[in-house]
Amino acid sequence: MARALTLEPRYLICDEMTTMLDASTQAHLVGRIEAYRERTGAGVLAISHDAELLHRWTAGNVRDWDRTPSPAAR
Repeated sequence: MARALTLEPRYLICDEMTTMLDASTQAHLVGRIEAYRERTGAGVLAISHDAELLHRWTAGNVRDWDRTPSPAAR
């Protein structure tokens, strides 16, 4: 992550960024990405099977490509 952010990209593509991480590390990582996004105005594309995490992080602004209802939408 440090290498990726050093170049200050305009867009981040985060593919399964929290897979196999404990809850504390997940929260830290999401917090760092969110802080970067707020500081730079960068766009973030987050790809994950963890629909609950995505809904918490994005306030429900998630596109579910397989069209199954996410836990937050139920």
